[in-house]
Amino acid sequence: MALRTDELIFDELSADPGSPGEGEMWFNTTSNELKAYIDGATRVVWPPAGGDITGTLPTHAATHITGGTDEIDGDQLDIDFTPSNYSPSTTPAEATSVDHLTAHLAGIDDSLVLVSASSDGLQPQSNLAAAVNPTATDDSGSGYKVGSVWVNTSTDESFVCVDATSTAAVWKSTSSAAASVLAHKAGHVLAAAFTGKLATVTFGTAFGDADYAVTATAVTTSGNSYNISVSSQVAGSFDLDKGSTSIVGLTQVNWMAIKDGESA
Repeated sequence: MALRTDELIFDELSADPGSPGEGEMWFNTTSNELKAYIDGATRVVWPPAGGDITGTLPTHAATHITGGTDEIDGDQLDIDFTPSNYSPSTTPAEATSVDHLTAHLAGIDDSLVLVSASSDGLQPQSNLAAAVNPTATDDSGSGYKVGSVWVNTSTDESFVCVDATSTAAVWKSTSSAAASVLAHKAGHVLAAAFTGKLATVTFGTAFGDADYAVTATAVTTSGNSYNISVSSQVAGSFDLDKGSTSIVGLTQVNWMAIKDGESA
């Protein structure tokens, strides 16, 4: 081995020397290994077991994950950030300092609970997938507060709670669709629109519920008559039933739907 004052230069040999001296080092170009003769034996200095001379090192990431032999505990990672919207808490046993990651997470968790429980919380309970409109009993006892939002996905109508008093909650419609829900609707169905005995009438804008009355009158020629009845009544539609599959002499059926408690 040649030694210079500014760098180490190892002999490059295609095979290990037959009688190396104690402490002698060389680079074996056949095995791509840096070797040394130490304590009477030839030893590999580089690469370490499992690696190679190109720089691929033995993997050890798996030892640091959950359940690994050298698992990294993130509970007490040091966090230097000073929050302004929550206070780190050392209540959890995993945190012994307000600088620990767990202390910060606990503080955030506490803040979320306070927001949810406050009377004027930023995120009051809401029902965004209801099939009916809210009633007076959708109140504080059910978890609703002033500002809670209710969406009836069946009618595409939304409401906001303006008073959450127990059994006397008040909800106001906030959707433009509600303003266009008339107290009554009217129209006609041509004879050709019937399939067999039935024809379905679908409202352009549904009522808030199915509490409405329908009157239907057949317009005929040649003295024919039909007794029209109503079935399958829901908030957005109903069926007209003319009692038979015949349309002889039938021109059309006029109908009117009137919301309960209203007049035409």
